[in-house]
Amino acid sequence: MGRPKREDGRNARTVANNKYNTSVYDRLAVNVNKGERERLKKYAAGNGESVNGLINRLLAAEVPGFDPITESK
Repeated sequence: MGRPKREDGRNARTVANNKYNTSVYDRLAVNVNKGERERLKKYAAGNGESVNGLINRLLAAEVPGFDPITESK
């Protein structure tokens, strides 16, 4: 039996995670052509990383001083 829902119906853990994420991270949306998302996922998985990890690694290689997110959190 899980924890009871909050009065507003939202899950307390999700609310806490979202609050933390918005205070620590900036979000970027990346648009790609249809079909490219799956190709990127397969490429990243083949290199043992996520699409987010792939993007962070590529940005770190291209943008001086860029501090990528490490996925070990």
